[in-house]
Amino acid sequence: MSYEIKFFAVDMLDFQKMLPWLRFMRIENIIMIALLMFVIRQGALAPLYEQLETGFRMQLFDFALLVLDLCIVAVTGYWINDQADRSIDAINRPERIMASGKLTGSSFWMLYSIAVVIGAIITAHLAWKYDELGWTWLYPFSVFSFWLYARFLKKQGLIGNALVSFFIAAIVFIVLIAEPALFQVLYIVEALDVLGALLFFAFIAFLANLAREWVKDCEDIEGDQAFGVRSLPILTSLVFTQRAAAVALFLILVLEGLMFRRFQNALQDWEAQLSFGIVGLTTLLIIWNVLRSSDQRRLRLVSRSLKLLMVLGLVQLVLVSLDLVAG
Repeated sequence: MSYEIKFFAVDMLDFQKMLPWLRFMRIENIIMIALLMFVIRQGALAPLYEQLETGFRMQLFDFALLVLDLCIVAVTGYWINDQADRSIDAINRPERIMASGKLTGSSFWMLYSIAVVIGAIITAHLAWKYDELGWTWLYPFSVFSFWLYARFLKKQGLIGNALVSFFIAAIVFIVLIAEPALFQVLYIVEALDVLGALLFFAFIAFLANLAREWVKDCEDIEGDQAFGVRSLPILTSLVFTQRAAAVALFLILVLEGLMFRRFQNALQDWEAQLSFGIVGLTTLLIIWNVLRSSDQRRLRLVSRSLKLLMVLGLVQLVLVSLDLVAG
């Protein structure tokens, strides 16, 4: 154990050697989750609460703890997936920490257990402080769901893809559970509109992540075939899976159109209107790339582009929410 800690410390001093550890932490995804939660709170809800002269129930520090808690759920989910996939990753992604053998099984389980316990303590603290003990089941349910996904559901293809995508979309509802004041003022048009915008974004996030899961399955087809994973490209074909991802992205275009039609009268600022064009154009470009990508390098580029689409969706959510409140 001490040897591995020294190994980790040495790697942290070298950026190239640090990269596998940052990927092991899924730093990009964790930043994205934290950004999503803070943007929903400060960008979408704060202007509405200010107009309604309603303060946040959860203090900013406690909200940061909630964000940390959700990030722990996510990162331990990634870790347990890496642990279960170390043989597959030896083929698909040999540079990963678990596949490369830089982290032994005993050290992994110690790290995983510490993170899960810290998350449980945060959950219990927040639930007790805000009298929401009825929601504490969400934490063990989420941790168990990701363990179940890594051990069994991932090999079942569509079920695993849907579970991961649902988790991303559910982040919107976690913020609303933490700040229930919105549901107490739903008779106000602005509150209804902001809730509607959040629901639109949740569906878009689900579809974007589902498309990304299918693209990643296309990337990993060689290793997955060797270990009996029943992913969509293995059950059908690479071409069919790329078309399925394109259909999911096309549904995002449909939702964008419905959202613009629903809120067009309230969208006064050109920035909010422009955001629909930017998100729509980016989605079309990604669809084009999904359908024509034939090698792993291009598929990884598509996967990263879908993260960009999520960021653009966040910006759009803020711009639209500001316009809805101002209108």
